[in-house]
Amino acid sequence: PYRLAQDYVYCSDSGALRQAAYAAANNDLNFANYSRVVIVVPNYSCAGTAGVATLGCWSSECPGDGVCGTSWTWWRGDQMSSRSFGVRLGTHEIGHNLTMSHASSRAFPSLALGAPGVLGTLSEYGDSFNTMGSWNFGFYSAPNQVNMLRWLPGSSVQTVTANGSFSLAGWDQPVGLKALKVQRGPATDNAWLWIAYLPGNPI
Repeated sequence: PYRLAQDYVYCSDSGALRQAAYAAANNDLNFANYSRVVIVVPNYSCAGTAGVATLGCWSSECPGDGVCGTSWTWWRGDQMSSRSFGVRLGTHEIGHNLTMSHASSRAFPSLALGAPGVLGTLSEYGDSFNTMGSWNFGFYSAPNQVNMLRWLPGSSVQTVTANGSFSLAGWDQPVGLKALKVQRGPATDNAWLWIAYLPGNPI
């Protein structure tokens, strides 16, 4: 741990906190050797904020070690009072560092899913099956795993443009078809519904 020279209101001034933490650790670390920086801070009243993270990497984030592309995040230590809380906070904030935004949900009156182009009512953290949504043990979603993380190979995803019957392997299985990318409406609409099988209950 490092003791900084002053207190910081890091909810509203995370930049000053970050630079002070970088400076405190600079003699011990070559920041150019790392792509992720996690700063754990004491509790502070942040109006419900448990952590903050960059969306992807920022340039010029290496103090005294030249220019590098590093993502950073700070986490409130009191929000990791148990291992499970730490996992939920860490997977969410590091998910931002890996370029993922919040996992939202959309509600449609009396419908499970509205027609393509109908926006519905958006809830920013509403996806309770995705760790980028509400506070849970969820997975990263199929489109994120395919398009942003590149964790799912092409053989694990099938594009569906016609009726059919499909069997999906569980998200926790090492091989098999993991997700369907189902076309909604005309191809020109570029509207898709992603389907995956997530075993267990992450809530």
